[in-house]
Amino acid sequence: MTQPHKLSGRPLPIPARFATWWIGCFDVKREELLEVLGEPHFEEHDSLRTAGGSEDHWAFEFADGMKVGVLFRRPYDQADIFADSSDVQAALAWLEPLLKDREVKTGDGPVSVL
Repeated sequence: MTQPHKLSGRPLPIPARFATWWIGCFDVKREELLEVLGEPHFEEHDSLRTAGGSEDHWAFEFADGMKVGVLFRRPYDQADIFADSSDVQAALAWLEPLLKDREVKTGDGPVSVL
């Protein structure tokens, strides 16, 4: 049985179609992601299409129209955050139920990936 997510956003189908900025990354266990985000919207198991090993993907659209995606690399217990806006703080705010008490590495700011 699929558990519901705990975010205020509407799930988007994968592949989600939006211009994308890399916002940051954080260390996390898969079980913690599942608890907040629910079941992955897409799972990739072909290691030729990933950075090695399986990946889980989620995407949501929030009340202000912002679209945010989370990509989890299972072998590394690390997740990347993507958004359709370069507004780092807004993207992180929408994911607050997941990110509270976590260090998010944002580097020198958002990076355009499309």
